Order: sequence, then structure tokens, then C-alpha cells
Amino acid sequence: MKTKKLKFFFCLLILILLLVLTLFSCNTMYQFSRTLNTQNSPIKDDFNFPEKKELGQYLNLIDSNIRINLLLKTGEKFIIKSDSPIYKDNKAVETVNPTQPDNQSQNSTSSQGSNSNKTYYYEITAKDIGSTFISFSFISLEDMQVSKVLKVEKKDDTSFYLIANIPLIFYLAGVLSAEMGKSFPDEALKAQAVAARTYLYSSGFSPDLNPSNNQAGSNTSLTLNSKNKKPYDVENSTNFQVFSFKNIEYFIPYVAATDNLVLKYDGSVFPTYFHSHSGGILTTPELVWGKKISNVYKVKEDIFSGDSYKWKAEIGRFFLKTLFQRAGFDVDGYCENIEILKIGEDKRVSKIKLSFSNGKIVELTGDAFRKVVGTTVIKSTNFSFTYDASNQNFIFNGIGYGHGIGLSQYGAKTMAERGFSFDRILAFYYDGSKLEKR
Repeated sequence: MKTKKLKFFFCLLILILLLVLTLFSCNTMYQFSRTLNTQNSPIKDDFNFPEKKELGQYLNLIDSNIRINLLLKTGEKFIIKSDSPIYKDNKAVETVNPTQPDNQSQNSTSSQGSNSNKTYYYEITAKDIGSTFISFSFISLEDMQVSKVLKVEKKDDTSFYLIANIPLIFYLAGVLSAEMGKSFPDEALKAQAVAARTYLYSSGFSPDLNPSNNQAGSNTSLTLNSKNKKPYDVENSTNFQVFSFKNIEYFIPYVAATDNLVLKYDGSVFPTYFHSHSGGILTTPELVWGKKISNVYKVKEDIFSGDSYKWKAEIGRFFLKTLFQRAGFDVDGYCENIEILKIGEDKRVSKIKLSFSNGKIVELTGDAFRKVVGTTVIKSTNFSFTYDASNQNFIFNGIGYGHGIGLSQYGAKTMAERGFSFDRILAFYYDGSKLEKR
């Protein structure tokens, strides 16, 4: 009887071990199926997805890549660099030392290991259009880490796009790094992650149509984003969402904690605008940009931001002329007078008039005025001004930072510090929206 019991437990133990091995095998196959295929490459399987080691337990969240246009200015050549060898179309490239005036090249090692004592450079020019660059370490452009996979696509006859190809989870974590940073509480970071993801999908991003989900190193046919008609999905600029790879590993868990969650209104995602500080009152796209976007946006008091953020800017009357000339306005001389024509129910300047000494008069919206002068100078349209005749300067005093639509990041910070969960933060700033799986 005792022997039978031992046999029974022994068989049970074997079955449990077989089950564990089966589950491990399935998980490994699942993860492998999400790696990038470079079968004809000298680069081995563990290099197929360069970000693998950074993601660790979150590897199973890699279900799509996103393409980011890094070059917002044109040029004939750009230097990229990495701490590891750089591969062009799966072949190690010769590296260029930018300190050598004659551009003498030095052969890069074909080893896949990182060499901490060496920096690898490559000069990208029009001859590289259609090529893909990969490195173990982050590739840097103008001293900013951008990606481990870069693609060069033709823009026109004289310029090209440099497109970072990264996992979506990396992109969203990079948005958290750039938009908030490590000083923000957990629930505020989660709210920002949902807002960033929703904004992305509302822009027309579709992982099902994204060629980067296939072979990163292959010459796949060019697929355009459904809305911007370009070979990339987003730009790294304030016109979309800024991102940074600084401390990116810190922010990945917050993206994972909100995996696939988006905000919807009437069953559809909508542009989830966000800004730094509302100055105590939220506004709408209709008042700022003259277009109605969604009913989630209302003019209302934001007690969580308050009027704690105040700013001041002094601008000379001659320099105002220069700024408007740069923006394409036919003005000259100097700015003689500024008149606020209208203040909206959101307490923001909605219309402003500037008179110049050459007789030109310019009328424009408060938002347009802010963009002409500079959004880091005139930090919001909730401002007043005076004129200092002794220094010939216009002195602007304002409250808040940003357009004031949607999520106030510092308001979200206050809410999180007071114990509000990320879903309640989102509910306050996007009135009537619903949190759902995409």
C-alpha cells in the first residue's frame, strides 16, 4: 500500500513538471513570435529585438511598433552614434570619426558585444534611403538617445526622413518621461499614460497597418499613416507628443499598469489634449482654436491646479516687430501699441491687436499671438500687460502654462497626492468619458 502511494505521488510530480515545462514553452514561443525576424542576418536571435532585455517581464506587451519622425529640419547629412556596433541592413558598417577633418573611417568590429571604451559613428546621407540601422545600445542623434532601430525614408529629391522604430510601450513610457518625469505620483503617471495612448489612437495610428510590426530589418513596402499620409506615425514635437528615453525603464511599469486602456466618448476615442498647468480654469478647443472637438471639454474651474503658476515676460517693442516679421507678417519699425480686443469666458485672451510704426495693424487670436512670440515666453493666453516707457518693453503677467484644454498635469499631480486614482483624475479632466479596453 505504501509503495502504491509513493508511485502515485511520483507520477503526480512528473505530471506537474510536464505541465510547468509546457507552459514555459508556450510562453517562450509567444514571446519569440513577437520578435523581429532577421533570419538572413549575421545578427543572432537574441538581437532580433534590441529592447528585449530592458522590458524583462513586460516583454509580452510588445504587440506593435510605432514609427517616429525624428528630423523636423532638413539637411544633407546627420551623424548617429552608439556605444555598440551599428548594423546597416544587418551588416556591420564602417564608422566615421567626426573629429577627423578628412572623414577618415575606421573599421567597426563585427562583434555584437558592447564596448564601453568605444563610440561608433555613422554619417547618414541620401545614399542610405531605404536602409535600416540597428544597434545593441541606443542610437543617439544630436546627443539625444532616440532608438535602437532607425529607418531612412525619402522625403523629396533633396531630403529624407529619419524614423525611429520602437515598441509602442517604449514610446508611451518615453512620453511619460518627457511630459511628467519621476517627480510625479504613480496615479498621475497612469493618467498621463492613458491620455497619451488615447491621443495616439485618435490621431489615426493603427498597429494593424504598421509595417514595422513585421521585419524591422527587411525592405518592406512603404505604408503611409492613414491620416498624415507620411511614412511615419508621429513626430517628436509639441505639435504631437514629446518623448525622451531618459530613465525610460522607470516609466514602463506605469504603461504596463494601464495596458491597452483608452478613453472613449460615445463609443469612440477622441483627441485627449493635455497641458502643464491650467491656471485654475479649463477651456475648450472651440474657444482656443475655433473648432469643436468633443463634449468632454468644458469651461470649468480647476481647483486642483489653482492659480499657483504665475509667469512674467518682458518683450521689447523692436523685438516684437522682429518676431512678427519672422512669422511672415508685413510689419516694420516697432510695435507702437497692443490692445486686447476680447477675453473669453475662460478668462483667456481670445483676440488681440498690435499696431506697428509702419502703419500695419495685425489682429489675431490669443493662441496665434502666443505661437508667434513663443509658447515658452507667453506661457498661456491668460495674461494682462503693461508698457514700460523707460525701457520700451511690454511686460506680460500671466497664469498657467499651456493651452488649458484637457488634463492639467500639475492638477493631476495634486489629485494623485490627495489620494485620487488615475481613473478619477481622467474623469475630472475629460468630462463624460469612459475608460475602456481598446
